[in-house]
Formats: sequence, structure tokens, C-alpha cells
Amino acid sequence: MSHQCPPPYSGINEQRNTEDLKMTTTNLLKSLLITALLVSVTSHAAEQQPIVIALEEGKQIASFNVGDSRCVLKNDQIRCVPVHIK
Repeated sequence: MSHQCPPPYSGINEQRNTEDLKMTTTNLLKSLLITALLVSVTSHAAEQQPIVIALEEGKQIASFNVGDSRCVLKNDQIRCVPVHIK
């Protein structure tokens, strides 16, 4: 009759794997929460400040606000100018 002993430190390795899994799960949940908050804020801002698309010289341009600046996307370049509110 042969009796086998568990490998040394097997309990420690299992505990470490469980802790790693918990940390990974926690980090994943934190990342998902941050992403959800950013998406919520972005969609709320987009509702208040829509993007206006128009044709200029046969090309599409997009105008939008970012903070206190007015921006235009034209020819694959974004240019912003501060808007001064008095």
C-alpha cells in the first residue's frame, strides 16, 4: 500500500492562484465600471452638443464643440478655436 504525500507548498500555490484570480476579476470589474462611466458621460455630452455635418466645396466637414472650443474636421484634420464667452 503506497501512500502519496501532496507536493510541498501545494496549498500555498492554490491560495496564490485563487488570490490572482480574485485580483484579475476585481481589476476587470473596475475597468468595466470606468468604461461604462466614460461612455455615459460621452453620450450625455454628445446629446447636448451635436456634431453638424455639411458640404463645403464638395467635401464633407464636421463641426462640433470640445469644452470651450469650436472644432471643425476638414480634410482629415481637426482644427479648434477657443470660443470666448463674455
